[in-house]
Amino acid sequence: MTGKVAEATEPKYAHIKCRGGNGIAKLAYEYKGIHDCAAAKIVQQGPKFCKFGCLGFGNCTRACPFGAMSMGENGLPVVNKTLCTGCGKCASVCPNHVIELLPVSAKVSISCSSKDFGAPAMKNCKALCLGCGSCMRNCSHQEEGAIKIIDHLAVVNQDICHNCDNATCLTKCPTGAINEMIKGSFKKEENVG
Repeated sequence: MTGKVAEATEPKYAHIKCRGGNGIAKLAYEYKGIHDCAAAKIVQQGPKFCKFGCLGFGNCTRACPFGAMSMGENGLPVVNKTLCTGCGKCASVCPNHVIELLPVSAKVSISCSSKDFGAPAMKNCKALCLGCGSCMRNCSHQEEGAIKIIDHLAVVNQDICHNCDNATCLTKCPTGAINEMIKGSFKKEENVG
């Protein structure tokens, strides 16, 4: 009717950009309110010192119409990539925007959302991206901009990333904030703790 041709798009799945689970991200206070991420965020931006990470109250798991998410023992959501359709409902309810939709072909991702910087930020969370740029400097495709540091956080451009076999960005990350995915599952633990 419109003369346009539908183009095939690559399937996507939800990826949690936080590894600051129980015992990894420090708590600022004990939250005793409604078991809801949006409600917890109203009180001092949530109970963790890191104000960018997962709040851990499971709004995303309740929003998933496919049962593809559950809360892990470490207090972070876990994505079952076999069930995930990439609909994005989980991402739409996350008040801290720690869920991104990645193409299934993605080999490398950053599992952190913190814009805090360096050593002081390490006191808040042991698993954060330091924003040190080591991954970017060691990327085989640095000149193309496959990895950039934006607001003290490494960001992988999946459209440019070549999914290198050697993936030096992984080995150079001092905190392990970069994850390698193999066929839609994580080679390293997605969530620490």
